[in-house]
Amino acid sequence: MGVISTCFRILKGRTEPPVLLFYGEASTNKEQSIRITASSGLTEAEIEKMKKDAELHADEDKKRKAVIEARNHADSMMHMAEKSLKDLGDKVDASTKGN
Repeated sequence: MGVISTCFRILKGRTEPPVLLFYGEASTNKEQSIRITASSGLTEAEIEKMKKDAELHADEDKKRKAVIEARNHADSMMHMAEKSLKDLGDKVDASTKGN
């Protein structure tokens, strides 16, 4: 069994660049290539409609993202506070806990 070498090349300048896969067996010097392209099954019109729809809702998406990030940050802070209380709670005297 011979050694097979491979090489990938991504073609630039396209929205969905195809990938070229070159492969060959060193002992026979035979080479083959395969062109791999994305295929979503959508027409160009459908893709353009989706792009326009995304542009129309970009502001809403940014606001929603900001809310989600704020919620995630708050959850993280709550988790850290609970962990600190659990880990260090016995080191705080009763009079401080009561406040």
